[in-house]
Amino acid sequence: MAGYTHLFIPGPTNIPEEVRQAMNLPMEDMRAASFPNLTLPLFEDIKRVFKNETGRVFIFP
Repeated sequence: MAGYTHLFIPGPTNIPEEVRQAMNLPMEDMRAASFPNLTLPLFEDIKRVFKNETGRVFIFP
């Protein structure tokens, strides 16, 4: 990835090529119609992680 400066902490460390390639994927558009299909199941998992039964999970842009 020429032209990019990365901060490797702790490091320096070697990053596998497949990880570097995964970093080149475009971000998900939070306004896309498919975005709720990605995030809604994650919200339920986050509730379980934080042992939250009554609260609401939301994304703050």
